[in-house]
Amino acid sequence: EIFGKQQFIRVMPNTPSLISYGATAITKSDNVLEETFNKAKNIFESIGIVEEIKETLMNEIIPVNGSMPAFLYYFVEAYIEDAVSYGIPYESAKHLACEAVIGSAKMILEAGKPIDELINNTKYDEKLKEGIKKEEEDTREILTLTGKITKIAQGVVEGNSHYYIMLEG
Repeated sequence: EIFGKQQFIRVMPNTPSLISYGATAITKSDNVLEETFNKAKNIFESIGIVEEIKETLMNEIIPVNGSMPAFLYYFVEAYIEDAVSYGIPYESAKHLACEAVIGSAKMILEAGKPIDELINNTKYDEKLKEGIKKEEEDTREILTLTGKITKIAQGVVEGNSHYYIMLEG
């Protein structure tokens, strides 16, 4: 609607695209030819996966796709720093934490189970389960923070969060 009758393709890649492991959300105006759209998708498929998203949902995809890497970096960094504080060498903590993230993501994608089932199947000892129950209030704060992160990320839309490919004709 912003562009009137102008043809456009709107994309939201993320930073892992820099190492050819990105995730790109993509959409197009109604007047873009499928052949043209497929060429654009092929470009982004060369640097990762591509998911076609409805134009009306492109702003909402920012927290899921565009901002997720930054927040994940903070999360992993916190675990690494905690491990280092207990004397675990930085490189070992980083390697283990990163592989845990990669493995967990693969489980979500490939296990064929709902995420809550994967969580419940994790082998926590009883002491950890008790600690988790005691930390329910902190968990609520984290969920509130996640909601705030979503709102912050959505607020970035007015800036330059998406890329538009303008087409001639």
